[in-house]
Amino acid sequence: MTGPRIAVRAAVALALAGTLVMACGAGDGGSKTLTWSMWASGGEEQQVWHELADRVSLEDPQITIKLETSSFDDYFAELGTRFDSGDAPCIVSMQALRTTGYTQGMLPLDDLIAKNKFDVTDFDKSVMEGLSADGKQYALPYDVGPVILTYNKDMFRNAGVPEPRPGWTLAEFESAARKLTGNRTYGFVAAPQDVWMFSMVLTKTGAQPTDGAGNLRLTTPAMTEGVQWYADLAARKKVAPACPRPIPRSPTGSSSAARWPWAPTGRGRC
Repeated sequence: MTGPRIAVRAAVALALAGTLVMACGAGDGGSKTLTWSMWASGGEEQQVWHELADRVSLEDPQITIKLETSSFDDYFAELGTRFDSGDAPCIVSMQALRTTGYTQGMLPLDDLIAKNKFDVTDFDKSVMEGLSADGKQYALPYDVGPVILTYNKDMFRNAGVPEPRPGWTLAEFESAARKLTGNRTYGFVAAPQDVWMFSMVLTKTGAQPTDGAGNLRLTTPAMTEGVQWYADLAARKKVAPACPRPIPRSPTGSSSAARWPWAPTGRGRC
């Protein structure tokens, strides 16, 4: 995560120069009240974001940040509805894999970054690229929540299969999945949800579900090939169970599957 000083500078840079979302107004005169929409899981997390919002006013008393929070499960559905109704917040929180689906309603930050001489070299280049589309920067990162594969070390060891290592290829992934499948266990759990599935498809073929203009790209040859490969892990190769069969599992404990996609949000189920 970026440090508090960097985070405050980012928020002030956005607020000073205008708004992040197109359908957003400011206050009368020189003062600005900007709404900021963010997901939060509970009171303690909400308090952290409120404190950050308040620090913006300390940097510039002309700016007030009004924080609005909702649960992660509801956040993006509510955000889409607000975009469609013209009631979008001024500043939105975004995930890299979802960025291209919202660019039509968001303002690129490039001019604001340049106007405020905001140093983006504080941020990892690949993360910045994930929050951009068609060469334009639409968001600034505050942390990194990568989709990862967790694996059951005991199952690998008992099956005599080498554990995953840096540089592991998809061919090695499939080979290990075959060796780990059998006797009511599986080498992988294929979660047919947006982020989990599309991250695997992106790795396989480079396809993404939308383009920079927010247009769906679900029927391109690369997307079709990637989704078919992912589905075949369960349907044809049988190294993953078919959903919705429930599979007890956790990111750190034992389960009936050797590997499954997971991220810090803890979601990734069939």
